[in-house]
Amino acid sequence: MAKLRLVLDNEYEYLENELSDRGFKNAIKRFLRGKKNKLKARFSKGLTMCTMNIQPNQWKRLKEYWNTLLAKKKARQMSKVWSEIVNVSHVG
Repeated sequence: MAKLRLVLDNEYEYLENELSDRGFKNAIKRFLRGKKNKLKARFSKGLTMCTMNIQPNQWKRLKEYWNTLLAKKKARQMSKVWSEIVNVSHVG
């Protein structure tokens, strides 16, 4: 991981800030979480074919997980919670 961070430090600018290990790990987590959410949205629409750049065995495991009763229950619960959230502007 240190080598990858060194490469990123050399290749990109961070607005004159150094990239910390914690910041790097958080960026990777956010990226992977977003990728998984996009795949789940695709799956929820009924698009069950494996997409490019996704290994078929990983796609199969994700589909099996999303089809479990526990995952479906959690998805319904989170959908309800997210629908009740109200964005409040703190500007102005």
